[in-house]
Amino acid sequence: ECTKCLDNKIFSIKYSCYKNRVLSAMSSLHYLIIGKISIFTQSNFYFFSPNYFFDRLIKDLYGLEDANIVKFPNYVKDFQLIPEEKLNLPTEYLLIVGRNSNEKGLDKFLELWKSLDTDLKLVIASPDNLSIGSKNIFYLNNTSDEQLAYVYKNSKGVIIPSNWVEGFPRVIIETSSVNKPIIMSDKIAISQLDSLKEYVLTFNLESKETLEKALEELDNKINDSQFQFRNWYIEDFSKVASLDRMFNE
Repeated sequence: ECTKCLDNKIFSIKYSCYKNRVLSAMSSLHYLIIGKISIFTQSNFYFFSPNYFFDRLIKDLYGLEDANIVKFPNYVKDFQLIPEEKLNLPTEYLLIVGRNSNEKGLDKFLELWKSLDTDLKLVIASPDNLSIGSKNIFYLNNTSDEQLAYVYKNSKGVIIPSNWVEGFPRVIIETSSVNKPIIMSDKIAISQLDSLKEYVLTFNLESKETLEKALEELDNKINDSQFQFRNWYIEDFSKVASLDRMFNE
C-alpha cells in the first residue's frame, strides 16, 4: 500500500505502478474509495493493517479509530539474528538493496554516484542480473538471506535512491534491524516522519552536492552512541510486535 498513493491516490495510475505492483495499485484505489466513503457517510469501514506503522499512518490520514483497523500479523526478517555467509567484499562500503526498476531510481543514482570524487565503495544486492562497469561498484545478484545478513551487518550504511515514495518500506525496516544509518532520496516521504529523522540523511537525486553532504554527515551517525535505530524495528516490525498486535489489542 504505497504511502505516496495514500497521500495522492492518482499516483498509482499516473506513474503506472500497476506494471510492477498490481496489488499496490488496487489497494490504493481501495483506500481511496473506502476512506472517502467512510469520511463522508461517517460509516464504519475497515482497513487491513500489517503493523503498528500502518496503524498510525491510517489513523493520521483518515482520522480512524482502532475499531476501524483490522490487524493481521506481518513482520520483516530480523537480519541481526540471521547467520552470515561471508563474502569477498571491500572492508568498507555502502549498500543498496533492491530491484532495478524505474521507481527504485537506481539508474539515476548511479549517474550521480559516478560523478562523485570519492574512493567509497558501493555494493548493490539485487534480484536482477546487474553488471555496470565501475571500479568502485560491486554487484551481488540473487543473494540468499545469509548473504544479505552479511552485507547489511558489515556495511557502513544503506542508500535508498527511490525515485518516488516507498510503499511498504522493506529495505528501511531491514536496515533498522541491524542498526545501520540510511541515506535516502528526499522523494521518499517516510523520511519526514519524526520517528525516523534521527536515523536517516536525505539527498536529492538531481543534486551531487546534497549527496556529498549526506556522505560527509554519515560518520556522525555511525559514531553516535545514542544511535538506536534497531529499537524502531523491535517496536513496530519484529515478530514479537506482530503477535502483540494480534493478541493484546
